[in-house]
Amino acid sequence: MKYYCIAKESEIDTEDSFRNVKLESCLLMNDFAEASPLVKTVLVGMKQDKISQVVKQDPLIIQLGNAHSRTFGMDPQRRRHYVAQEMRLVARLMINLHEITQSNALVDDFIEPQKFDTVVRGVRLTSGQTDEIERPSVALKLGHTLSKLAAIKRCSALRRGDKKAEQEAKCFLKLKEAEWAEQISSEVLGKISQRKYNKVTELPESDDVKMFTSFLQENIEKATVNLEQRASAVNFRRCSELVLARLTTFNKRRTGETEQLALKSYTSRPNWDAASISDIKQYLTPLERHLMQELDMVYTRGKRGRKVPILIPAETKAAMDQLTTCRDVCGVPKENPYFFARPGCNTNLRACDSLRELTKEANLQKPHLIRTTKMRKYTATVSQILNLKDSQLDWLADHLGHSINVHRDYYRLSAPTIELTKVAKLMLAIDSGNVGKFVGKSLDEIDLDDIPVPDMDSDTEEAQVGTSEAAAGSTTHTRKKRGTGDVTDVRASAVSSPMQSPEPGPRPTGESNAAAGSTTHTRKKQRTGDVTDVRASAVSSPMQSPEPGPRPTGKSNGTAPKSRRPWSKSETSAVWTGLHEIIKCHRVPGKSECEACMEKMHPALNQRSWRDVKYKVKTILCGIERDKEKN
Repeated sequence: MKYYCIAKESEIDTEDSFRNVKLESCLLMNDFAEASPLVKTVLVGMKQDKISQVVKQDPLIIQLGNAHSRTFGMDPQRRRHYVAQEMRLVARLMINLHEITQSNALVDDFIEPQKFDTVVRGVRLTSGQTDEIERPSVALKLGHTLSKLAAIKRCSALRRGDKKAEQEAKCFLKLKEAEWAEQISSEVLGKISQRKYNKVTELPESDDVKMFTSFLQENIEKATVNLEQRASAVNFRRCSELVLARLTTFNKRRTGETEQLALKSYTSRPNWDAASISDIKQYLTPLERHLMQELDMVYTRGKRGRKVPILIPAETKAAMDQLTTCRDVCGVPKENPYFFARPGCNTNLRACDSLRELTKEANLQKPHLIRTTKMRKYTATVSQILNLKDSQLDWLADHLGHSINVHRDYYRLSAPTIELTKVAKLMLAIDSGNVGKFVGKSLDEIDLDDIPVPDMDSDTEEAQVGTSEAAAGSTTHTRKKRGTGDVTDVRASAVSSPMQSPEPGPRPTGESNAAAGSTTHTRKKQRTGDVTDVRASAVSSPMQSPEPGPRPTGKSNGTAPKSRRPWSKSETSAVWTGLHEIIKCHRVPGKSECEACMEKMHPALNQRSWRDVKYKVKTILCGIERDKEKN
């Protein structure tokens, strides 16, 4: 923990100045003569422990740092971090090798074929345990690093003309190429694949995203006012952390991209509204024109040198302008090129640290999920419901700073909701056997009328009563027999006309009409490739009442009978009146048409759902078809 003098007007971090003094003293004493200037900076600022002592005493590790310092990116701060990480990883391996061999040998002494098995044991020990590798990524990194160390030793031997050292490095590389896969890589890659398969990927909660956005907006406004009233290092850092978190979460940027925004990029940004092409502006919607006026944008360097944009929301403009104005007063060195600078240092704030602290402060349900990688996956996943075109997906992928293939294969997860709705709809369409009729349709255009859903049909189909409402009662016996397809065959009794009651016809069972109640037996069969076929014995038109045909009888399969509320004359008449034109066209109405009929014929159909109306029309149409077949 750092302590600051309470008498200071601004709390400025003096750690960077202390490191500069140490670096200057090391340069005067000519320490680390073989190290490059960047590696010397890394060695001076490295934590003083056993690992750093091994790093400083091994020439081959320093040469590894020199090689990495020339290849790790453009940003000096990021290069220092990566170089230190690689050098300390090799030093950890050397500490374990010293314990195994009970010696203080250097890396050069282990890059020879006789010590290959010992190096493998050291790698397994560094990666966790000797029996099972707990940290497989460490083993993979060490494999690449050992190849680099052997190549460095071989190149140095070639320059010196040392044939023995050259042969040792060459044989070590051959042995590693032949046996490394079976001893390390196969197990490591299998464990990584298994962990990836078993890992449950959680995405941020929508409520947490909304709450955190409101939290940042409110606190940015307060921090801006505090910075205006009292320009101090504490207020400057608080305002910078809030703005950094807001820009990172709003743009779904990687933390390293937002935190390394250059001050020059912000101060020299153009007026995008005035610089835009007038021919394009005239085709923008009113919302898009408003966004062009309200939002601002800067560019920063992204992954692999990409030029990625950072959109600036309206509520952060005033805060960013204030941060630009009071940098000198708050103790930010003029040499610091970063916008989100640390007072008293030439480095920048870390976005991951800001997000971690602010999400805890916001009292979210799952603060650990508000991280940049999960937010990027969340954006790519929820964008699936928007049905974006390929060109629009390109826009989103370019904004996130990756290719369209990476967007689809890595960031976009298959949400369970999408699997249970969109993909399940496609599977049902294939199962129905009539995929040909869906040619040219998107998944959103396939509705309930196109795909038979047996469970839904069984809950909403009505059983029609063939006798007069004056009968003592009716009992419906339903027998369901499920096969391989989604087919429903419903055989119902006669339906009374809304204008006139039909005369009951003879029944094949020989039962008299004086029975206490009429019995309707419904038989459901499902076959592959057929649509729902509802067969009624007879259906009366609104003008005449045909004689009902014979109705089959059946026995219950032992299950409790399902009571059905019969359709009254007023309800049937309302369906005929409201959907007369659709019935004439011999077409089953959709949801909107059924709801329009229910609203038009209110309150006659007040006790019915739109599915009841739909299946009533379907029953009527099937009855008409049956009458045609008889004639």
